[in-house]
Amino acid sequence: MGKLDGKVAVISGAGYGLGRGIALAMGKEGAKVATIGRTREKLEDFQKEMDARGYDAMYFVGDVTKRESVNEFIDAVAAKWGTVDIDINNAMAYNMRSFIETTDEDIDKIFDSAVRGSVYMMQACYPYFKKNGSGKVVNFSSIAGQYGMVDHSSYAIAKAGLSGLTRAVALEWAKDNIQVNAIAPAGATPAWFKFEKEQPKEVVQAFLSQIPAGHMGDPETDIGPAVVFLSSADSNWITSRTIFVDGGQGAIR
Repeated sequence: MGKLDGKVAVISGAGYGLGRGIALAMGKEGAKVATIGRTREKLEDFQKEMDARGYDAMYFVGDVTKRESVNEFIDAVAAKWGTVDIDINNAMAYNMRSFIETTDEDIDKIFDSAVRGSVYMMQACYPYFKKNGSGKVVNFSSIAGQYGMVDHSSYAIAKAGLSGLTRAVALEWAKDNIQVNAIAPAGATPAWFKFEKEQPKEVVQAFLSQIPAGHMGDPETDIGPAVVFLSSADSNWITSRTIFVDGGQGAIR
């Protein structure tokens, strides 16, 4: 038996990268997994990989920055599987820019995808959690939101906001047996691969030297199991926390 047998999970941005790895980890533990994203090709690849492994999955072409799109997604999931048990809010835009060069567009793009998208997903899932008498939410913070990071001011604003959102909603929803937590992962995502490719080797090595484990985590085998834990009954007495899933990176700050 899997830790998530019979559970319905929604994940934003599982078409590739960190979200895809988490979806695979959750499917392995028996969850039915649905994702929302804007790029049909990536979503079709997600579906093919989930199908190839024998996992129950669906995708929805939509935009988490639009409340009506998120509502349509959750309605489609409930129409297919009857309910929603787990909400994983992974999707967000990303950029690197110095603070003095940061524009309104930079802030809006990241804030709308990460913070507004998480708000919309959580609010759309809540009626099902309330009806079921239980629910799980996992948001995505970052070391940048906790301690700061050079050239990541927009990103840090959003990630710090998500930690605050996690704490506030966890307190409101605890009475409904809904646990709301966040992770701050260090994962080998497309953004990381872009950074690794574009930055000088000494810059990449300097970053990796800040991770005691010496490397970025694998989305499926390192990050995914932590999300599975926070989505399962094993974490029923944990709420409002931001947990570092980062090979020790946060411990040396």
